Amino acid sequence: SDTTATELSVIESVFKLREAQPSSIVEEMRKSLIDSYA
Repeated sequence: SDTTATELSVIESVFKLREAQPSSIVEEMRKSLIDSYA
């Protein structure tokens, strides 16, 4: 399956959230992403 577009969208969302949200929230999202891709 082609997940490239979805992955890019997720990465863009993470970058946007990193600019707008406290680092703790970004850390939680990053951990969730790492778990989902592991």
